[in-house]
Amino acid sequence: MRDNLVNIIIAVFLGIVALLFVMNALSNTHHWTESYYWEGENPYDLKIYKEWLETINEKSVEYVDVRNADRAFDSTSAYVIIGNHIAESNKQLPKFFSAVNKGATALIATYSNPSDILDSLEAEMGYELYYFSNERLSRYTVSNESYSEIFVKYDKFGDPVLSNEVRILQDYNVDYLSPLLYVDEGPIAFKIPYGKGKFIFINTPIAFSNYYLANKKFQTAKFLTNELAGEKIYLDRYFTNLYKNEEFIDTDQNSSNPLSFVLSNKHLSTAWYVFLATAIIYLFYVSKRKQRVIPVIPDKENRTLNHVKLVGELYFQKADSYVIFQKLYKVFYEHIRSRYNLNTSKIDDDFIKKLTMKSGVDSTLIESIFQKIENLNYKKSVTDNELIDIYNLIQTFYKKEL
Repeated sequence: MRDNLVNIIIAVFLGIVALLFVMNALSNTHHWTESYYWEGENPYDLKIYKEWLETINEKSVEYVDVRNADRAFDSTSAYVIIGNHIAESNKQLPKFFSAVNKGATALIATYSNPSDILDSLEAEMGYELYYFSNERLSRYTVSNESYSEIFVKYDKFGDPVLSNEVRILQDYNVDYLSPLLYVDEGPIAFKIPYGKGKFIFINTPIAFSNYYLANKKFQTAKFLTNELAGEKIYLDRYFTNLYKNEEFIDTDQNSSNPLSFVLSNKHLSTAWYVFLATAIIYLFYVSKRKQRVIPVIPDKENRTLNHVKLVGELYFQKADSYVIFQKLYKVFYEHIRSRYNLNTSKIDDDFIKKLTMKSGVDSTLIESIFQKIENLNYKKSVTDNELIDIYNLIQTFYKKEL
């Protein structure tokens, strides 16, 4: 009977797993996280833009990462950096600046200000850039003299979301900076000459994402790409590295976390879930009891109560109330020390005040207990009635504690 039940459960479980496998294989669900992976297929990844760059005549496309950064920074290349932010205090920034100074072009599209790069430009050219965040927008129009495109930002569930990350230049020096694109007549993309090369900044990286390029919104990406000069285009896997570690070699940004890479691919994730389901079924099936029922072993006798009863009888037979009184108040003192962390070596008004505050017991009762203990200790003898009185006072204290 048990084996039949197990087989039925296994069959139902396998059917559910198979159904989930088919549903997952047929689903077209995307992850809307703004990961900006160059080879990713999610809406906010960059695979379509990368493939489009590879179709440009007389241009070769490569990656720049930790391993080839030294030789990649040269005056005949263009660099495309797209992501949420740029790693700060990067050791390769001087070489990057040197390449642009000698004629390279750098396109930087990030939400947050590339502080290290902007600070260096401001320090060397003697001017500052002032930003302000636009009002919270669910959609905004990027435009220049020849075109305009509407963009809507989506959250990780694919729902439109208000965004205040559209940073617009408020004050700038036109002698050093050339606006390229606008939102509400405020520049959001601009270029800055640096030596023989130039920097191009835009704070709307979603313009390069799969979602918008797949919907034929190529104008912003194409317009900014046309500003690039050089025979080779390097796609950044270095400055947007979340690890900010010079020793980290990023062969594939998706592989920074093996499990997240597996779960990001629907086929690999389905295989992973099937493996887990199979392992659970196996453990459930082999966990069947294959031996005799282990007999119930009776609990060991608790002899503590017998010991307490024996000690009580000995004290009663000895009829020494003073000894019992000493045991009683010493247990009471130890209770105060362990529970309220108070020193009982000196009983004074300050001690009684602290004990009253911590225990919540009325100070009159506390004073009467310690006064009674002091009197009995002084007498060196205790009658049965006095022992009962001090016992009742201490028990009253225990009952009234917080």
